Amino acid sequence: MSKTNKNKPISQPSMPKAPWIYINDPTPGSVHANELAALIPDVLHLIFVEAAFAVKPKIPKEHKSMVLITDTKSDHENNQKIKSSMQVYESAIKSGTNFASINIMNDMSKVSETDIFGTNHLNIADVPDIATKIYKWLFTVLSVRETLYLIPEEQMKATDDKLFPDYAYCPLNEARLRPKDAKVQFVVLIMSKPQIVEENKLVWTVADRTGAASFYFTWRGPSSQYTWDWVLSFKPGDRKVLPRLLCVEIKEKKRLRLVKAPLRATGAVIGGTGAVIKAVGRGVCKVGKTMKMGPSSQWIPEDDIGPDGNRNNWSKVKHVSMKVDRPTARKTIDVFNEKGEKNWSDCASVASTDVGSNFDEKNGKDFV
Repeated sequence: MSKTNKNKPISQPSMPKAPWIYINDPTPGSVHANELAALIPDVLHLIFVEAAFAVKPKIPKEHKSMVLITDTKSDHENNQKIKSSMQVYESAIKSGTNFASINIMNDMSKVSETDIFGTNHLNIADVPDIATKIYKWLFTVLSVRETLYLIPEEQMKATDDKLFPDYAYCPLNEARLRPKDAKVQFVVLIMSKPQIVEENKLVWTVADRTGAASFYFTWRGPSSQYTWDWVLSFKPGDRKVLPRLLCVEIKEKKRLRLVKAPLRATGAVIGGTGAVIKAVGRGVCKVGKTMKMGPSSQWIPEDDIGPDGNRNNWSKVKHVSMKVDRPTARKTIDVFNEKGEKNWSDCASVASTDVGSNFDEKNGKDFV
């Protein structure tokens, strides 16, 4: 087995393939479709040709941009639109990409309940600034990582130099290449709501164009309450600028390192041998790990060092017991309908991509 090259960026889950978008625009010159194409940072704009989509269309393999397919059928040709849309939909599935369709109508009364397009479909009237409305709608139907194709690259590298002037931008896949004590900041999209996985720790997932990662923040007393509340407010699709928590290297005392040095060397040899003859005796591996006596130094978050120089264990913070008041009667609310959908609509319809982190430098704390 070849050794891992530590000088290479770490392997991260790759970006999903760029989605395909079918849009029917009956206006002369497909003005709205062209305006939508102009809003997408990198797009391959194609004109729908039925013969091309009867089989798998030839999209360049090296092309990693969003694909926009424009059709020009009139309001009374909804059946033909549905057929064309489904052809593109099937081609997208065969190509391993997500799909959405838009039907621009001059007269919305021509849309019938029997006109059933595919999933992720929008019927919309020809109104002012329609391209912007469609662009925002795409954020509601595509996955968080797929929306990265809609966001200009410079916006995903817009660091917060006002709050973190000494922090350099770092892509997610290069995080492990930077020194532990380096000041770096990440510009990412939030993929999941933060959740408490153990006492005093929040964990959530983020993504940028280079990959995805899990972040965490540890509650370290009242001084970290502001950041704790800030992290809990994260919503999937939000763009955030996140600074990495500074770490410091804690080394053993020189005398202790000298005493343990021979044991560490012996343990390393036994550990290596044990790995080779693992099928014969697993105990040798365990002995090897035990005799290494632990590392001579380790990197820990700066905020985890107590006044005595030792590492604080925040999970052992004592909590005050409270009396539990149980309800006398329980009520049930039907959350889902027959189709498994929620019985109410979510309020947040468009993901935020505003510049800035909304992070207060006086009260906030960095996190990993």
